[in-house]
Amino acid sequence: MNISLDGYINDQAGSAERRYPDLAGLRQTGRMQAAIRTTGAVVRGHHAFGMGDPDWSAGKYEFQVPIFVLCEQPSKKPPKTAKAPMFTSVTTGIESGIEQARLAAGDEYATIIGGVGIAQQPFQASLWDKLQLGIVLGAGTRLFGGSGVVRIELEKLGTQDAAGTTYLRYRVLTRR
Repeated sequence: MNISLDGYINDQAGSAERRYPDLAGLRQTGRMQAAIRTTGAVVRGHHAFGMGDPDWSAGKYEFQVPIFVLCEQPSKKPPKTAKAPMFTSVTTGIESGIEQARLAAGDEYATIIGGVGIAQQPFQASLWDKLQLGIVLGAGTRLFGGSGVVRIELEKLGTQDAAGTTYLRYRVLTRR
C-alpha cells in the first residue's frame, strides 16, 4: 500500500491516482514484479473493486490469483474471468476474507488491496502479519487518523536506511 508522507491513502474524492502517478512504470519495477510473483491471493474492498471495470481484470490485472471481495451483498453479475483471477464475494467480514485468502495463497502472501476502510479493518482486528508501505506526498483520507490538509509538491532526492529508520530526502518545489 502506498500512503502519503502526511498519512493519506486517497484524496478528498476517494481517488488513489496521486499515489500511483505512473502505474504502468510501477508494474515494471523489481519491487512490483516480486509482489506479483509472491502474491497467492488478494483481499479487496467492494468499493475499490467496483471503482474500475471488474470485467477488465480477466487476464489483465497484475494479480492473476484468487480475489476475495468484501461486500454486504454478493454481486448480481459475477465479473468475467480468464483462468484467474477467480472472484469470491465475502459477506462474513474481514476475518473470513483474510482466512479464505490465506488458505488460497498457500505458502505465498495474501495481499490486501483497497481503500481506507479495508486497510483499517485488519489493524482493528489484529490480522496483519506484515505491512509494506510506499511513501508519497498527497492529501485526502488518512490511514492512521487525524485531520488537516497541507499540500506541497516535492521532488524525491533519495533514501537511506540506518538503525531501523528510513530517512527520506526531498526538495520542496511548491507550497500551498
